[in-house]
Amino acid sequence: MPVREPRAFIIVNGTSLNCETCDVNLSKTHKSDTFHCEIPFGALPPEMDENWWSVQGDISVQVQFQIDAISGPVQMFDGKVDQVGHDFYNRILTVQGRDKAAALIDSKSTEKFNNEPPDQVVKTIAGRHSIQVDADAVSAKAGKTFQIDYAKLTHRLSEWTVITKLADHFGMTAYMTGGILYFKPMDEELPVLDVTYVPPTDATYAQGNFMSLKTSRNVILGRPVHVKVQSWNHKEGKAYETEKTEPGAGDPLQYTYIEPGLTGDQVEKLAEKRLSENTSHELNFSLEMPGDPTVTPRFLMQLSGTGTAYDQQHDIQTVEHRMAQGDGYRMTISAKSKSKKRGKS
Repeated sequence: MPVREPRAFIIVNGTSLNCETCDVNLSKTHKSDTFHCEIPFGALPPEMDENWWSVQGDISVQVQFQIDAISGPVQMFDGKVDQVGHDFYNRILTVQGRDKAAALIDSKSTEKFNNEPPDQVVKTIAGRHSIQVDADAVSAKAGKTFQIDYAKLTHRLSEWTVITKLADHFGMTAYMTGGILYFKPMDEELPVLDVTYVPPTDATYAQGNFMSLKTSRNVILGRPVHVKVQSWNHKEGKAYETEKTEPGAGDPLQYTYIEPGLTGDQVEKLAEKRLSENTSHELNFSLEMPGDPTVTPRFLMQLSGTGTAYDQQHDIQTVEHRMAQGDGYRMTISAKSKSKKRGKS
């Protein structure tokens, strides 16, 4: 097995720059992936010195991690530089930025999508910013039948909001990580990261394939959860309403959502999604492990060995990859889930 010699570097204008420290935050939430790195002035090439960084305008950047001398580099980030800092006393350049999802967040939309299915709408919007898309097809169409409502949907909203609303209306989830925009079913199949805890004995300490594991349980979200979604469809002249419930222990939590212009099927899908979202934060995790650049938020986490309700599968939300000279390469993972033992005691 090769010796771990992790290193991180950014690529700007085809030039690789070695980083003294580098953080890449990958997220499955409605936020951009981000990066932050530090580069000594002395490591900058003459054509890209501290003065170049003080005046350069639009800067595209990729971040790559390499864990040893044999394994090839893995691209962790692709986006734009947002901010540059100069520490002249310590002679350190700091560079940070967001991935291409920032373009969707910063751009407004006012348009109609006539007779286009939702996955095609997502591809059309993302294509304007040269964003790669992995979108699953859905059966309903976003334009012809609900033209008025989708004109409202896209009126002066960010393009990212348009995409997330499409996901809400059609029972999908939308997120961007690793430079790819995903438009997937709520129950998307993903690879699993196994996390194992071995309790201490009289002869051994507690062990695990991690450096730190902390959990918490939101007792309030363990109550019964009741979701109601209401909509008036002006084109059809009909009102739709549906209710969904997740059992639990204690007094119920009530949530009501009013969303205009939906069909009966869309009301059902939105209610199912809101119920899932409102119960998914019951169990929460923070996990620190040796770094692995292949681990992204497109993983599930399977915990075992604690002998508690936490021993189940969980949705990874964020992965922070941190590499620093002298401190090695670590990753911090946050995850969440609904307890399979909710309501039981």
